Amino acid sequence: MGSNPADKQVILQLDKKHFHPASGQRVCFYVLVGSQDGYGPDHFRPVGKEAGPWNLGGAQNEDAPLVVDYLWPEEGVQEAMLSRYGDGKYAVLRPYCVTWP
Repeated sequence: MGSNPADKQVILQLDKKHFHPASGQRVCFYVLVGSQDGYGPDHFRPVGKEAGPWNLGGAQNEDAPLVVDYLWPEEGVQEAMLSRYGDGKYAVLRPYCVTWP
């Protein structure tokens, strides 16, 4: 894993030796980003409307998901998925799927 701050990119490489699908098989991934907190719910730092000493900020309301970013190649898709929460509804994330070469 690496980063390219100039292009605002996080670079994630998955070594094929950890996967054993057959050629042509569909493989699906979830890559979630949050802020680790050993004392937070599920060891994630909560996200609130306003940032504080023990939480991240920028949420629409107080029942925000603990996920702050989600790997998706097309622009705007992860923002749309992550912003659909509130009034007792959870954000629903789709897996990113590729066909194995």
